[in-house]
Amino acid sequence: MPYYEYRCRDCGQRFEVRAPMNAKPEHPACSHCHRTNTQPVYSTFAIGGAGAKGSSSGSCATCSGGSCSTCH
Repeated sequence: MPYYEYRCRDCGQRFEVRAPMNAKPEHPACSHCHRTNTQPVYSTFAIGGAGAKGSSSGSCATCSGGSCSTCH
């Protein structure tokens, strides 16, 4: 089940709601002040893989040979 991030327009608190994709709440109650004057926050995300820094392959997306200054 995905997490949805919201911000309360009244108190400014950011909070997450876990809900099924087909039941995403439109204006959930704020976890801090319990008001429903909330808006979704669209955040970025990243997925680590074989090219991620610190991976066992020793390479990254910018050099592919493991010889750049970021992945050594």
